[in-house]
Amino acid sequence: MRTIAVYDEGRFAYWSDAPDEDKPLLIHVDSKMEHFAKLDIAGISDPVYMIAWLRNRAGDKLANADAFLTKLVHPDCALCNDKGKYDAKEFRQKYDAALKELRAKRRKQSLGEPFHGLGIVVKVENDIGYRPLSETPARLKRLLEEIGTADNADIKHKLMEKIMEMVSYVQFANDEMDFGMGLELGHNLFMSNYADFDKLAASLLSSAYALLGRNEFSCILKAHTGLHDTVLPSQKLAAS
Repeated sequence: MRTIAVYDEGRFAYWSDAPDEDKPLLIHVDSKMEHFAKLDIAGISDPVYMIAWLRNRAGDKLANADAFLTKLVHPDCALCNDKGKYDAKEFRQKYDAALKELRAKRRKQSLGEPFHGLGIVVKVENDIGYRPLSETPARLKRLLEEIGTADNADIKHKLMEKIMEMVSYVQFANDEMDFGMGLELGHNLFMSNYADFDKLAASLLSSAYALLGRNEFSCILKAHTGLHDTVLPSQKLAAS
């Protein structure tokens, strides 16, 4: 995920599942969610979609939106009218339809239930490539919260045993070429944004990227290792 714009309430970024993708999704990250941030599909890589998303969210409260979009919309934009111009009503209709299509496509092509809500994309052939995590999203989230907020080191250590059990399942899955399991768990630990899981998340993601042939992501991840105090969750996930 590559952040391209930041404002008071969040940020916009391009999301790619593989380093060689030429058509990334535009996603929005809400800055109010310190832990388990949700990623909302806002459009495609055309920056026009950022303003469209903000306009949808704020409605008429977004000052000068129409004037700005009139200047920003270009003839190649899929949201303009037949004359290549901005028309408020047609623009909104096309944007709503585009979002619906993008989100439906994402649901169809993605697997798993990572906390960020986008799923993961890995190749599955003859039922090989992905297997679900051993814990439901709800139970895993509660467990991560308990560990992340525990003050007692002994309690924290005891709870971590369950996480390490999940890691052992990932290792078995990797042996059987179900690489998506480790990718999903790595995403979940990363998105929890608790320092307790930073090293483990980095290890899981590095392994998954190597096994999936996404080595460029591993390089980005290594550059972010150890920056927990200065990197927000939306920035941290740039490597995933």
